[in-house]
Amino acid sequence: MRKFILSAALFLVAITLVSINHNAAPNLLSENGEEPAYQIEWVSKAALPLPHRNGKAIACRGKIYYMGGYCPETEDARETSNYAYDPQKNEWASKAAVPVGRSNFAIASLEDKIYVIGGDPVLPNNDLYLTGVDKWEVLTPLTIPRQHIDCARIGNDIYVVGGFVKDPNPPEDSKQKIPKIATDSVEIYNIEDNKWKEGKPLREARQGVQVAAVDGKLYAIGGVCSRDKNFRLSQAFERYDPDSDNWESLPDLPVPIFAPGIAVIQGKIFVIGGSTITNGTQEASNRVYVFDTSTNTWGTATPLPKGIQFLGVAFIDNRIYVVGGCDEEFNAFDSVFEGSMRLDRSDL
Repeated sequence: MRKFILSAALFLVAITLVSINHNAAPNLLSENGEEPAYQIEWVSKAALPLPHRNGKAIACRGKIYYMGGYCPETEDARETSNYAYDPQKNEWASKAAVPVGRSNFAIASLEDKIYVIGGDPVLPNNDLYLTGVDKWEVLTPLTIPRQHIDCARIGNDIYVVGGFVKDPNPPEDSKQKIPKIATDSVEIYNIEDNKWKEGKPLREARQGVQVAAVDGKLYAIGGVCSRDKNFRLSQAFERYDPDSDNWESLPDLPVPIFAPGIAVIQGKIFVIGGSTITNGTQEASNRVYVFDTSTNTWGTATPLPKGIQFLGVAFIDNRIYVVGGCDEEFNAFDSVFEGSMRLDRSDL
């Protein structure tokens, strides 16, 4: 466990040294101590059965599922945990374990199915969880095994973006057990065909990119650049249009961000917490930024009750659920917060 925490800490030390700035800093709708443009009421809910970080959360059929990650009480960096939260009962229940333990993976849902893809340690696995019967099935694996990834679903296609892949030419002084390098590759899984195909690559290699889908378009959010760019934290915010097969740059993130949580509500992308840089120092952020896809503008929302990175985030209707995660010292949380909001700023 100590080696795992040390390597993660050294990695985050490296990414705090510099940050990358693509475009001019965006104009926030509300900042400098003013009232946030989007009001969220954060309320504590029933805690996870055990503290976890680096796992993923997702909503499916009115429940929140939290899977995998790292748990300090079990000292397992690749958990097989699978918990289901019932918002009506405010209760967590243990479900069938993930077939292969993992962290930093991608997750998507469709109807009563949850797709769990890749993850640490550079896995190709693509597993399907059937929530109705509490069972798992094995699907066609990734073409390129990868970790520190995220995905989003557009129709019957799941887009897996960027991440860490095995380094074919690792440096001689590499201290990594499995030498890894950031990738720009995008893979697309078709649910009906159970097949993968190559997608349009990112404009630059990044790992820890978070993604969202809004109105049939894919958004790539932040991350960490490759070793040849000194592992710089990225402010990049880009949109992919499947019809034109083209990536375009949008107004940069307000700050460089790695490992936030993402929620999509009424055409707005909420970028929640994560690892960022303030005055040259890495921190687990409590900030919430909101991108309005109809106006291509950034705004702010009510901050989280505390700074959280490597968190799980899921959303149901106008409610956001923030599950687990950790602080900048990698102390894992069992906390769960429900955020309720109204999105019409004219009511504020």
